[in-house]
Amino acid sequence: LTPERGLYRNVLVLDFKSLYPGLIRTFQIDPLGYARADESDDPIVAPNGARFRREPPGILTGLLDELFPRRDQAKREGDSVASFAIKILMNSFFGVLGTSVCRFYSPPVANAITSFGRELLIWSKERVESYGKRVLYGDTDSLFVESGESDPEAARGLGREVVAALNRDLAEHIRERWRV
Repeated sequence: LTPERGLYRNVLVLDFKSLYPGLIRTFQIDPLGYARADESDDPIVAPNGARFRREPPGILTGLLDELFPRRDQAKREGDSVASFAIKILMNSFFGVLGTSVCRFYSPPVANAITSFGRELLIWSKERVESYGKRVLYGDTDSLFVESGESDPEAARGLGREVVAALNRDLAEHIRERWRV
């Protein structure tokens, strides 16, 4: 998103946790689940037009179902090395789909991930603005929001409120729009 020029205090940074791996899991984005137009009665259709079967598990979705809890456990245990290694591994799943030397290379599948990411980031920007807040910038998996608060603690409290509302509204939007 185009940045708003200027200097700002107490900016809220809203970051999607593990965006691309989360999108793969949520929308069943997987080479085995990729469907031609005539292959699925009720596909999940990505913003780029790619279609995916609703029936799990796929290869990548199954692996991510195992890795997400392992990363959470490593974080809880304070094992930053394991947490970071798992994060990099999970993020590599997008990379293998977009790299022509990989067996799973598939531009439509890789682009489904980025198209979902872009659509949900823009949707989230509009939703945050509907809360009366100004989005200063956005990039891939983050939004930067003007808090309007001079006190850092008040800004943190506002940030928690905005995150709770956005998480609730985004989950509802995804359930209604894609039934996942």
